[in-house]
Amino acid sequence: MRFVRQAKIPALLPVVRDDREKRPFDLPMDAFRVTTRRLVTGDYSFVGLRSIVAIEKKSGLAEICSDLSGKNRPRFLRFLGRLSKYPIRVMLIEGNGPNDIFDAVDYRGGATPLHRTVVYWLSKISVEYRIPTLFIGDPAMPGLIEQVFRDAYAAGVKHRDRGGS
Repeated sequence: MRFVRQAKIPALLPVVRDDREKRPFDLPMDAFRVTTRRLVTGDYSFVGLRSIVAIEKKSGLAEICSDLSGKNRPRFLRFLGRLSKYPIRVMLIEGNGPNDIFDAVDYRGGATPLHRTVVYWLSKISVEYRIPTLFIGDPAMPGLIEQVFRDAYAAGVKHRDRGGS
């Protein structure tokens, strides 16, 4: 059996937040050291891992619906293409999922067209673009966010140490 070294995670994760992020996470200062810089793709990454790790934050499904609207869709699809090229990537979505937000039913008691569209696109983002999507609660759960960031950092360090770009 081959020994796999665990990535050493610093007490203060060196997070880089994109300077265009309008509604950033309220990351606890005792767990994160946040610097603000321009990122090519995504809203968050880490010092020394910016070409490896990209974390995208969405402020709920309404933002994704806006991204998928007619005029915004080409830009969003280009973004998904860029994000999918990162070795470590994840999309964090505030809220509890499409069933909680779009709970209206159509006249037959089925899902509304908007609900079906959101489920279709979440599936497409996860399967075709291979971008994991995770609902982080409403309000966002700080412990879950911290764990995702720690896991992404550890995965990025392992990727880098194996010789990845």
